[in-house]
Amino acid sequence: MTKASEPAPAGKYGERIARGAAFLDERAPGWRQRIDLEKLELSSCVACVLGQVSANADPYGWREVRLGFGLDFESAEDHGFALSDDEYETVMEAIESADDMDVYDELTSEWRQYIEATR
Repeated sequence: MTKASEPAPAGKYGERIARGAAFLDERAPGWRQRIDLEKLELSSCVACVLGQVSANADPYGWREVRLGFGLDFESAEDHGFALSDDEYETVMEAIESADDMDVYDELTSEWRQYIEATR
């Protein structure tokens, strides 16, 4: 999945992030350098990995960005670009009393760590 010289992503989403990174290595060479890690936010259509790599990121265009890369929603989940419906619901239930928490924090954090380690 990852290049031999790259560390394998760790964490809950590691395998999916590895698939996503390999996908972007093929489709968008140099993608890591285009990611602003301070702005990285997987819950945002513009600040997520695909949104930052895409030249046509639209704040309401998650579907267009995803489809521009040839990914249906299930494939986006499988490549670590999104949470599944079940994962989203589980996280929402766990943080129901904390309105300000982002359900994508863990996925965002793992992508950030991976990109930092492989730049």
